[in-house]
Amino acid sequence: MNTFRSLGALALALSALLVFERRAVAATWPFQFVKVSGDQQTYLNGAPLESPLVVALTDSGGEPIVNAPVTFTVRSGGGFVATVTTTTDVQGRAQTGYTLASGNGGTNVIVATTIAGLSVTFTEYVMTDTLGFPDATTTGVPAGTTLTPSGNIVVTVDGTVIDARDVQGKIEVNANNVTIKRTRVAAAGCMAIQNHGRNLVVQDCEVFGLDPGVTAAIDGGDYTAQRVHIHDTVDGLKVSENTTIQDCYIHDLWKVGIPKDGGTHNDCMQANSGCNNITIRHCNISNAHHGNSCLFFAGGTEASNITVDGNLINGGGFCITFNSGTNRAITNNLFGRDYGVHLFRSQSPVTWSGNLWADTLQPANPRD
Repeated sequence: MNTFRSLGALALALSALLVFERRAVAATWPFQFVKVSGDQQTYLNGAPLESPLVVALTDSGGEPIVNAPVTFTVRSGGGFVATVTTTTDVQGRAQTGYTLASGNGGTNVIVATTIAGLSVTFTEYVMTDTLGFPDATTTGVPAGTTLTPSGNIVVTVDGTVIDARDVQGKIEVNANNVTIKRTRVAAAGCMAIQNHGRNLVVQDCEVFGLDPGVTAAIDGGDYTAQRVHIHDTVDGLKVSENTTIQDCYIHDLWKVGIPKDGGTHNDCMQANSGCNNITIRHCNISNAHHGNSCLFFAGGTEASNITVDGNLINGGGFCITFNSGTNRAITNNLFGRDYGVHLFRSQSPVTWSGNLWADTLQPANPRD
């Protein structure tokens, strides 16, 4: 029996009577309305996004709801949708194209709404030049935050929240579901934040080193870094797996000597082992003066399920370096020209799409 359900003429209540092939079937409440794809893209001002905004509507059993009305509305930032009102298809999906607003950078917000007031929000980014990317004014501890002085912190309790601290030393996380927010970490001779737990969130923080012994701002895997300002560390971030880096500003790494003579081997983000399921989105990443790489996915193991999307990336001998692996996508980034050898190298294929030079907004060739 075909399990797709049709709304027909909907009289919505906690139970809805739907008609399909002349047989009555009951769709079970609550319905689920989710984003499928198209969120958080970055592209040129005034241009249509490469991917449509796609949503899906199902009942509580995961069955598609067919012919449900869906409306796409621009909430802020301008631009326009290709289709304002449509209906879900046999998969319970609906979609529209979207053209970004004109102007110098910024964020566009589009809301999709359907039956029973259900809604989801898409956030899309305009890139015209370097405007709109994170910097020291949009990352780190929010202005006006009063910080409490602290020494080293060791976290052993799941769910701990560290908020508004001025840490002179390091934070060691030995628990799960920990949040570090609105905090400044000034480390010396150690990793600034070392994660041994799962689901760590570091948000609205400034992390930096006081000497070249600070080998990374955050070390570990299974964490999210959002709006973090990172500078004056040897490597910006060390990651292993299940890591999301978004809206961060990484720059001015602590460089000592040159690698061949025993000097530092600077990477803004370094993934050395088990580097799978990593997303880097809408960050400003600078490794000027020809440090090793901005993004270094190497170290003897495969790097798979990697997304690098909508960033401003500049510097390194090779700007991005990959080992072998599968399902890697480098899309919609702006690249600077301050790199030493080549823009990109990889031991196996990657998806390369929508990447432009920051100065000319012309397509960037990975072999350059």
